[in-house]
Order: sequence, then structure tokens, then C-alpha cells
Amino acid sequence: MTSNNKNLKFRHYIYIFLAVAVFTFTAFGWILSKKIGNINQQFTQSAANEAAMEVKHAMENVLLQIDKLAQETISWDEVHQQLANPDYYGYWKAQRASSRKLPSYIENIDLYDTSHTILGKTRDAASPTNINNIDNHYIIDKNALYYIAIFPIPSRAKQGEIDGYLLLKSNVIPAIIETNQLTVTDISSLRVISNDSALINPPDVMQHLKFMSARNPLFDELFRTTRSTLIYGFIIILFFTFFLYYIAQSLISVPLSKLTNYVEQLKIGVPAKKGELRFKIYEFDKLRESIDIYQQELTRINSNLDRKNDELWNLAHHDSLTGAANRRAYEEDWKSYISIADNKRFDFSYMLIDCDHFKAINDTYGHDVGDKLIVTLVHLLQNSLRDGDKLYRIGGDEFVTILWNSDANIADKVAQRCLDNIRKHSFTSLGINEPVTISIGLATQTIDTPGSMQALPRQADIAMYHAKKSGSRSIIHYDETMETHLAPLVSNRIIDAVIRAASTYEGIVLHYQPVVNVKTGKTDYFEALLRIRDKQGLISAGDIFPVAEKLSLEAEIDLAVLKCVENDLKHRLIPCNTGVSINFSAALFSLPELNHKLQHLAEYLADYDIIFEVTENTLISDLKMVSLKLDQLRQQGFQIALDDFGSGYSSIRYLANMPIDIVKFDISMIKQLAMEDKSRAIISGTAGVILRSGFKLVAEGIENSDLINVVTNMGATHMQGYALGKPAPLDVIMQQATG
Repeated sequence: MTSNNKNLKFRHYIYIFLAVAVFTFTAFGWILSKKIGNINQQFTQSAANEAAMEVKHAMENVLLQIDKLAQETISWDEVHQQLANPDYYGYWKAQRASSRKLPSYIENIDLYDTSHTILGKTRDAASPTNINNIDNHYIIDKNALYYIAIFPIPSRAKQGEIDGYLLLKSNVIPAIIETNQLTVTDISSLRVISNDSALINPPDVMQHLKFMSARNPLFDELFRTTRSTLIYGFIIILFFTFFLYYIAQSLISVPLSKLTNYVEQLKIGVPAKKGELRFKIYEFDKLRESIDIYQQELTRINSNLDRKNDELWNLAHHDSLTGAANRRAYEEDWKSYISIADNKRFDFSYMLIDCDHFKAINDTYGHDVGDKLIVTLVHLLQNSLRDGDKLYRIGGDEFVTILWNSDANIADKVAQRCLDNIRKHSFTSLGINEPVTISIGLATQTIDTPGSMQALPRQADIAMYHAKKSGSRSIIHYDETMETHLAPLVSNRIIDAVIRAASTYEGIVLHYQPVVNVKTGKTDYFEALLRIRDKQGLISAGDIFPVAEKLSLEAEIDLAVLKCVENDLKHRLIPCNTGVSINFSAALFSLPELNHKLQHLAEYLADYDIIFEVTENTLISDLKMVSLKLDQLRQQGFQIALDDFGSGYSSIRYLANMPIDIVKFDISMIKQLAMEDKSRAIISGTAGVILRSGFKLVAEGIENSDLINVVTNMGATHMQGYALGKPAPLDVIMQQATG
């Protein structure tokens, strides 16, 4: 499995962290700087507002001081004397008025009569001769702001009248500085804005003054300290960020990269030399050691798995009894041979070998002897083949070998050697006194022979069938004339129909035959019987099962029948409170998934009796395994019927140990009931033993009323045959029942 290329490496995450950290610290510093700037701006604005208020209050204080000074001057007797006799006004102004301790910001003082004309004959350029405007006002002159204050002088002699006016000219900025203790305003920054001479109304005077608030040294120091701290902090954090990046890069990222490369090298089987890969961090070193241990353990496990896989492959491709290659190996090899032959033609022979009368030997001498016989045959056949030839066991007593670079003569020599070696061998050590023989069918394809290799198995099968039937010739080569003699068995039509039915269930038709209760006369259940329908009509079971057996499709055919029965049960086509019996072949019990396949049928046990019919040969093929599976089925609620009882050699011998519920007498036994009294007595006695043992007894082949009376007297619990109902589709049976 490869890693996702979209995943970032660790160093990429370090770069991202570094970028995010720098961005975060920069953004934080910028925001904090902006905050400090805003605070400074707000503080400056607040200080400017306070300075403006302070200057305004200072101006008001100056006016109060000037007003106070004016009142003091007006109350001076000499002022009234000058108004009464202004002849010496020039002297008085120069000597007497200036001798009074006036504030330094008072630059001029003058007296005016009631006609607004200055007293005396001497004119001072700093004072106007006439005052047209007796309202207080400001003037700007030579970058200086002056306050011209004119005060009426009340008459002492005539109350309510005015003797004249007092004019005081004050320099405003010195007046503010002298009369006030400014704390918020920077005194040195006080100045007049306009340079032009102008007359200014009192409400507008503040617009012509410029000043700055005094700096707060504590705040300035705090601002400088904060900014310096921010800069130093940013530098320190940036340093530690890059330091952490260096640490992460050198102690984590680089070791991780080395460790990743190390693991990648291990994946392709290139381990590092001992001591070559070491890390400064303890955990990485321990991780590397753990990976080494894991790799060693994984190598050991892989070696064990390879060994086990080889063993499993051998088990899957070799017969457990004989060690010869099995059917699975045969099928895989055969496919590869066909693909090779499609590209290049060879001289090629197919040899099919079958042990004659093996079933009879097996039934007579038992399974153990039968198994030993098969082992001996495999040993003899393998020793008879050429070097490189491979023997396959494809059935109980059937074997195949494929002879490369072999024409008919070579194949005949190999087959004859197999035949001779078996004839010469004595099987008395196995307890077999009868001669053991084999039949061999050969099919050959040469470079010059037209046709496909795929036809050879079928041709060899036909040849072997003729070898068995001939009675004198044990080795027969295939000839096209043999086809007509085996039409029922190997008809292409039947073969194709069986294969389609086994693989896709195409053409499968079930006919059901009633099994009647002897006492009630009613149908207790139906036996499901297989038919296959194609374009030419119905194919009977007698033609189907030989082909299925030859093609090893018995299990697949059984599963197809099970599926069809399940479908009929699902759609309630079978009458409720009856049942159905289904025939099982021995091959079906070899399927590990059998119990799982039958779970769906178990759902219908509440409404139906479901019986599985097995033959005696099926049971004794592997009595222990088959009995175990049948017991499991009985525990689920299924019933087991022993079919064709009496047709084998050992029926009574095995009956006591068989896990069955029902015994079905073979047709041959039923026919003997009508023939001889001695046979009838034996069969009736056997029936009595079966009934007393607790089994149900079904008599098959009931074709007339006489047999009905015979089996009734015998004590059979059920009977089945044409006299009671022929096999037919369910819809036909239902029509007959209602009609």
C-alpha cells in the first residue's frame, strides 16, 4: 500500500508553524502599536482640549486683573485732577503714572475726556488721539496680541455722570504668563497666528492664538518603554520561534525523514547496517529498535506464511489420501495446457483411468480396504508413467494423466504399462482375493489432427465407457463411431443443459410426487424430483444425474434444487401443513457452506416438514462426517430419510448407527413383496424391526391397489408411487386436488 502523496511532510508543518507564528506576532505587534498610537492620540487630543480650557481661563483671569487694575487707577485722586486740569498731563503720564508699579504686561495707560479725546497737548504715537470705539477689544500689531480696555471714569462731583475714560493697553501673552500658573499648556508654544495688524472681537480672540499642551513626562516614558518592550519582545519571540524551528528541524524532522527512509528501505528488503542509524532523541532510537524487532518478526511470520501457503497449496492441490494431484490441480493445469495449445499445437494424449467394480469392492470389504486399494493403485500408476507425467485423482476411483509429446502409439504403451503393473500386483495383502482391474480410455490429438483440446476429456470418457462395456479390452482409443452408442450419457444437448442448470438454474423444473399417510390416506409431504427443460422438451433424472456425476456437478445440481424448493416455499406454492423431501448427494456434504445454505430453509419449518433424503452410499462414503452434519440438521428441526434401503450390501449393518428418522424401502424390495412368501416374510420382518426401532417407513414404487394392501399389512407408515400420484408440477397437483 502506498501513502497518500497529498499528505504533508513534517517539515512542511514546521514551515507552516513558523509562518503562522511570525504572522501572529507581527499582527499582534501591529495591533498593539495601533492601540498605543490611538491611546497617544487620544491623550494628545485630551491634553490639547485641557490646554485650550486652561488658556481660556487664563485669558479670563487676565481680564479680571486688568479690570481690577483699572478700578484701582480710577480711584486714584490724581486721575480726577488730570481730568479737571489736563495742563500737566504729559508730565503726569511720564512721571507720576509710570511711577506706579504697574504690571509689565501693561504697555500703555491714557486718559480721555468725555469727547473721547486724549488729554493734554502732547501726543504719544502708541496711543490713539481719539477713541471711536469705547468697547474693549483686541488688536494684533507686530506679531503681538494686545488687549485694549477702556473704562469710564465716574464723576465725583456729579453722580451718574462721566468725567472721562481710562485706556489700558495690555500685551496678552505676557499677561497670561505673568498672571497664571500654566500646568497643562506649554508656555513656550504660546504665540499669535496672524502677522497682519487687525482688530479682533473678544469672542474670536482664541482663534488667533496657537499653543501646545505640555508633554507628560511620565506618559512619554511609559509610551517609549511600552514601544521598546514590544520591539524587544517581538525580537525575543522571533528568536525563540526560529530556535524552536531549528530544534524541531534538527531533532524531529530530520530524524523522522531518516526513519521514514529506513522503513521504506525495509519494505523493499534493504535493512540498514547495525549501528548505522542512531538518533539523539531516546524515543526515536527506541522506535527504530521496535521497527527492527517488528521487521524481524514480520520476516519470520512471512516465512512461516510462505511455508504455510506452500503447505496449504499442496493440501489444496493434492489428494489427502494418496498424495496425488487432485481435481482442483487438474482443472488449473488443464486451463493452462489449453492456453498453451491455443498458441502452438503438440502431439498430445489424454488418458482416463477407472478402477473396475470399485464400489462393490468397497461395499464388500469396507472403507479401510477401499482406501488402501486406492493408495496402492496410485503408487502403481505413478510408477508406470514416464518421467514428468503427472497423475490426477479426479474422483473416488477415477484418474487422469496428460501425456505431452505423445501420439497414439506412445499413449498405448504407457497405458499398457499401467495395466500390466496392476495385473502383476497381488492385492491379497489387503484382503482382496478377487483380481483388481482397470479400464483406460485414450484420446489423442496430434499436430495434424483438426479440433480443439477441449474435446479430449469427453472423448476419453467415451473411450473408457466402451472399455468397461467391452469386457475384453481394457484399453480403448476414442473413435468417432463411439458417439452414437453414448447419446443418453454424453449428448451435447444434455451436457449443455446440465451445465446451464448447475451454473445459472436455467431450465430447472421441479415435479412433486405425493407421499401418502397409510392411516389417513392424505398426503403428508411431496418429494421434489428434478427435471430440466430445454428447447427439445424435458430431460429426465435418469439422463441428468449420470452427466452431473461425470462432470462432478452433483453438489451444484443439489443447490439448484434447494433454491427452487425454497422459492416454492416462499410463495406458498406447496400446501401448508404438508412438507417436502429433497434428495442430497454425497458431494453436497463436502461443501463447508452447507449449513449456511440451509439456514433460509429453516425459516419454513414452522409451517412445513422438510425432509432430506440420502442414500446408503452417501452415508457410508464418509460415515463420521456425514453423520455429524446430519445430526446438526436434525437439531435444527429437519428430518432425514434413508432412500433406496435394501439396494446396497450393508444397509442393515449400518442402520442402527445412522442419524435418520425415515426409512424408504427400495422399489426392488416392494416388488419382491408381491412375488414370494419367503421374500415377503423377510421383508416384513425387516419392516417390523425398523418400525419397532422408532423409524417411519415409506414404501416406494406402489403401482397398483394390490401393493397398497400388501404394504398396509406390512405396517408401512407411508407409501409413494404411480398408484397414489405421478410426479407433476405443483399447479397440476393443485388442479387435481381441487378438481
